[in-house]
Amino acid sequence: MASRHWRLKPSRIFLCAIFAFFLVFLPSAFANTYIADLSFSTSKSVYSVNESIELKGFLYLTNNSSGTLVSNHSGVAGLVVNVSIINNNTGTINSSYNITANSTGLFYSRSAYYPSAPNVLAPSTPGTYIINATYADPSNATWRTKAEILVVNTSSIDRLSVFTDKASYNTSEVMYIYVEAMRDVGGTTTPVANVSVNGTIRNSAKTTLSTFTCTTGSNGRCTVVTTTPSSYGSYYVEVNNFKSFTTFETIRFQANILMRDGLGQTVQYIFNTGDDASVEVTALTNSTTETYTFSGIVKNSAGTVVKNVTSTVLNSSNSYANRFTFTADAVNFAQGSYAVAVNVTKTGGGTVELFTAFELRSWDFTLQKKSVGSGFVQEYTAFPNKALSFEMYPTWRSNGSIISGLNVTTAFNISLFDKWSNQLNTSNATFNSSCGKEGCYGFAIYSPSATGTYYLSASVSYDGTVRTAKKTITVVNFTISAQTTDNEGVLKELFGTAEFVYITLTAQNFSTGTFNLSNASVGSVTYMNGSAANYTEVADFTLVNGTNSVLEWAWNASSQRLKLDSQKAGGVYSVSITGNSNAAGTSTRFIINPYDTCVVAKNTAGNAGGSTGYYYAYQFKTNDKVYFELRVVRADNPTGRATFANGSSNTSHGKGNACPDYSTSKQVVNNATITITEVVNLQTGKNFTLNTTESICQPIDTKGGYTCTVSSLTKWDGGAYGAKFKVLDQDNETFDIAYGNFEARVFYLYAWPNTWQISPTSNVALNVYMYEAGNNWWGSYGSGGLGGTVSLEKVEYMGSPGEYIWPPISYNYNTSNVNKSTITSGSGSLTLAVSNAPNSTWKSGSYRAVLKGTDSGGTSDYGYAWFTVRRWEIYSSPVECTNVSGGTGSCVSV
Repeated sequence: MASRHWRLKPSRIFLCAIFAFFLVFLPSAFANTYIADLSFSTSKSVYSVNESIELKGFLYLTNNSSGTLVSNHSGVAGLVVNVSIINNNTGTINSSYNITANSTGLFYSRSAYYPSAPNVLAPSTPGTYIINATYADPSNATWRTKAEILVVNTSSIDRLSVFTDKASYNTSEVMYIYVEAMRDVGGTTTPVANVSVNGTIRNSAKTTLSTFTCTTGSNGRCTVVTTTPSSYGSYYVEVNNFKSFTTFETIRFQANILMRDGLGQTVQYIFNTGDDASVEVTALTNSTTETYTFSGIVKNSAGTVVKNVTSTVLNSSNSYANRFTFTADAVNFAQGSYAVAVNVTKTGGGTVELFTAFELRSWDFTLQKKSVGSGFVQEYTAFPNKALSFEMYPTWRSNGSIISGLNVTTAFNISLFDKWSNQLNTSNATFNSSCGKEGCYGFAIYSPSATGTYYLSASVSYDGTVRTAKKTITVVNFTISAQTTDNEGVLKELFGTAEFVYITLTAQNFSTGTFNLSNASVGSVTYMNGSAANYTEVADFTLVNGTNSVLEWAWNASSQRLKLDSQKAGGVYSVSITGNSNAAGTSTRFIINPYDTCVVAKNTAGNAGGSTGYYYAYQFKTNDKVYFELRVVRADNPTGRATFANGSSNTSHGKGNACPDYSTSKQVVNNATITITEVVNLQTGKNFTLNTTESICQPIDTKGGYTCTVSSLTKWDGGAYGAKFKVLDQDNETFDIAYGNFEARVFYLYAWPNTWQISPTSNVALNVYMYEAGNNWWGSYGSGGLGGTVSLEKVEYMGSPGEYIWPPISYNYNTSNVNKSTITSGSGSLTLAVSNAPNSTWKSGSYRAVLKGTDSGGTSDYGYAWFTVRRWEIYSSPVECTNVSGGTGSCVSV
C-alpha cells in the first residue's frame, strides 16, 4: 500500500498544537486535587526489643474539584495510613501495619485506651529505626512523615535524658555531661543499665563540634568529662540524634538573678497588685576592684514592656549584689505572669544576659489528696477502680483565708487524663465545711482500671482568672514499701562502716492486702554526690562478705529482707528496689555514719579560753577570720530514727556553747585529717575562695578535738554561711562530712516581744538590740552596743495556727504611723500599736516584723522580730484513769 504524506500549513500546525494541548491537559484541569496533612507522635523515643509502640496521629484532607473547595483540612473516616518500621542503616522494612483513621482524622496503635487497635511492635534486633507513616490519596499521590526511634536490648526505657553539671561556664572550663536512662515501675523510677548512647556537642547553628559515647551503669547514668568550647556563645548537647538534648552557654563572667520583696530580704516570685518587688543581681567575683552594671526590661505575657530596669551598679561597696526595686502598680501591672531580662555588663569585660520571671495574683489555688481516707495506698499511688478523694483550697494571698461561696457547678473543672491527653473521667466539686479551719472544696474520682501513669487536672475560675493545679497519679496492681532496719526488722537509719545494711520490704495489693514477694532486686545504690556504688548480687545472706573488696547484696524471701554491704564514705545513699521480677518498684535511703561530729563556731583560734571575750559565737564582722571547734567520736548508730545534732549553740545574741567532751564515755577520734572543702553564702549561693595558707585544721587535744581557721581572700558578703568539712580517718578510706554555720554582717539587729503570745487587741512591744560582732560585745554589753535608729519597714503574716505560709505575705499594717526608735548603747524599744492593724485587730497567727537599723555612720542593715497572736491557748496531756464507774474513779497524768 502506498503511503501518503500530508504537509500542513504553519497556521494549521499551530491549531493542531493547541488542540493537542487541550487533549493532554483538559482531564487534569477538571479532576479532583488533594492536599494531605499527615502527622504522628510516639509516647517515647527509646524502646526495648519487641516492646509495644504507642503512637497517635492525625490525617486531614483538603479536596478541590474543578476549582471548587469540596473539603478543607477535614478528617475522613476510612482513610488508611501505612505505618512501616525501617532499619535506618540498611533501609530494610522490619514490619508494616495498616491503620484506619476515624472521621476526625485520628489514627492510633494499641494502648490501654485503644485495646483493639493494631499492636505495633518494636523490632527484635537493637538499632536505630525509622517509623514511616504513608498515605496515598485518591489521585495516587503519596504523602509521608517519619520519626526516628532507638531500640535497645535492655528492659524498657521510659526516659532518656542528658544534662550538664551547670548551665553556664567559662570558656575551656571542665564540664560534666550526664546521660540517664530510667523507667517507671509501679509508681517509682528505676535506673536502666547498659544503655549505649552516642552524643554530640553542637553550636547554636547545630554544627557538630565534638562527639562522645558512653554506656549507663547500675545507677542508670554515665558521665562524660570534657571541656567547654573556647568561644563565647550558646551550645547544644544531644544524644542519639536529639532523642534528648540540653543547652549550656559559655560566658565572660558568672552572675545570678533573683526576685525578692521590696526590701530585698525574702526571695519571692509571687506578688499582689501594689506590692514592691526587687530584681536582685549578683556578680560572682572574688575581686574588689571590678565594676558591673545591669539594666533591662520587664514584659507581660503579651510581650509588652511594662517596666524598664534602669542601670544599677555592682561593685565592692555593695558586695557585687544590688537590687532594682519597683512597685507593681495597678496601672501597669495586671494579674498575670511577667518576664524579666537584664544585661549585666562588666566594665571592660563584656555582657551576660540573665532571665527570671514572677507572677501577680491576689489569690492562690492548691490541690491535695484528702488528709484522711483519700483512697491512695501511698503518696499518689492507687489500686485500679478506687474512689480517690481530694481537697481544693482557693485562698486569698492577703490573709490565707478560703474563698467561700464559689459556684461548685460552674467555677470548677475537674478531669482525669492519660498520657495522650484522652479524658478518662470527670468529677464535680462540693463545699465541705469540715475540712481545714474554714472548710474546703472537695471531690472524688475513680482511678482507671488499667495500670499506668495518669494526670489529674483541677481548675477554678474566679474574678476573671482561671488557675489550674495538677497531680500525677500512678495506678498499680500492688505496691512495695521499703524501710532500713537491723537484721531483725527493727527500724534503723544510721549504720557504721563495719555494719551490714538491712532493708525490709512490705508488699500490698488490693485483693489480699499484705503478701510476700517471691523475689526482689537492688537496682542501684547512689551516693549523695550522684556517684554510683556498684553492687553484685550473691545467692544468700551468708555470702555477703563485709571484709572483701566487692560490694554485695542478697535477698531473703522468708524474712522479706535485703542485706547490703556497708560503705566507707559517710553520707546518704539512695537505693532503687524492684520486686516480683520488676513488676513493681520502690526506693529508700540509708545513712552511713562513721563519726558523730560536733561543729561550733568561735571567735578565737586554738583552744577557746582566757580572760576576755565570749569565745563560742557564730556572728562575725565581714572582715573577720572565722574559727571552728570540732569534736569527733566514733558513732554508736542505735536503732530508730536518725536525728540531727551537728553543733551546740545558744541563739541569744549570736552566742554559742562549746561541744561536749565525750572522752570519758565514747571512743574519740584522734589524728584524723580534717579539711575545709567549701564555704558558701546560703543566700546568694556564692562559693568563697579561701586563703589556703591560713584556712587549715589541726588537733587541739587528745580528746577528739580540732580547731579550724576559715579565712576568705576577700571580705565576707552579708548573710548566713555554711562551711563543709571532710573528716578522713587514718586508713585514708573512711571519711565523713560535717557542716558548720556562721553569719557575717556589718552589724546585727536582735529583737523580741515582751510577751510571746499576743492578744488580738494588744500592742506588740519589742525590745531591740543593735550591735557589732566582736570581743567587746561578748565581754561587755554596754561597750559593744551601737548607737543609731531602728524603723519598722513592714509586717508579714506567716499563717494561722496549724498552717504555714512561705514566703510570708505582706500584712496590711500601717507602718507610717510607727516612729523610728533611737538606739543608745545598743539597746532600744519599738511598739507596734494594734490601732495600725486592719480593723484595729491582729488576725490570729504568726507574724514577722521586718526592721531596718541605721548606725551613727549611716550604714544600714535588716533584722526580724517574730511574734504570735492567739485568742486563747489550749494545752493537753494524756491521762490514765482507773476504777471509772458511775462517775467515780481517779485519773493521773502519764
